[in-house]
Amino acid sequence: MGLYTGDPADDCAAGVPQKCNPNGLAFPFSDPMLFVEGAYKYNQGEGELAGTIKLGGWRLFSAPEQQSVGNNALPIALPAIPGEFADQDGAIYFILDQMLYRLPGKASPKGISFFARAAAAPPEGNMIQAYWEGGVTFSGISDSRPDDILGIGIAHTGVSSEIIAFEQDEGQTIIPDFERMLEVSYTAQIVKGFYVQPDFQYFWNPGGRVPDPSDPAKAVPNAAVLGIRTTINY
Repeated sequence: MGLYTGDPADDCAAGVPQKCNPNGLAFPFSDPMLFVEGAYKYNQGEGELAGTIKLGGWRLFSAPEQQSVGNNALPIALPAIPGEFADQDGAIYFILDQMLYRLPGKASPKGISFFARAAAAPPEGNMIQAYWEGGVTFSGISDSRPDDILGIGIAHTGVSSEIIAFEQDEGQTIIPDFERMLEVSYTAQIVKGFYVQPDFQYFWNPGGRVPDPSDPAKAVPNAAVLGIRTTINY
């Protein structure tokens, strides 16, 4: 369990939190936040299918003034009502890491593993109400490529029901809903310590379903993204 401050810059008058709290040691109690996380590990013996479950959450015990944009000038929630204060905020989350198959005779934990993450927050004052992801990884399955890893995952981000209702009441033609992403990546060791990772991602409703700048009457179309990453360990 941890206790954190929800506003480490403590309503920074300079407008730049790094100037008000340059060393990161300030701990004002005006916006206290409680963070709790519990974890349970099982099957941790050699050769067993290891797993870890985590459950956590946080709660901000204050009522900050409403705002509709963040410090990056991007919208974060509904239009703010001047002088109104937001309700107490918080979220809960769940994490699961589970090995499904372990290669026999291998000292290192190689094989097939499953992962899942889920989080939920109140729709009032939050742009994202729900998030979940899951996938599988295949490590060292090929005898000829023992250090390679194949990963397949899918993630879903759900827009706040309050924002959806607001946009509907405003008569908008493009109503936000969700964003979903499928990812497939392959990490290949070229030589010891040097890895190349091609990555493919496909997005449904990019941005959660937003107007297309080139044609505001239509939503941004689904998109495919290709990328590659290189890693050097020494």
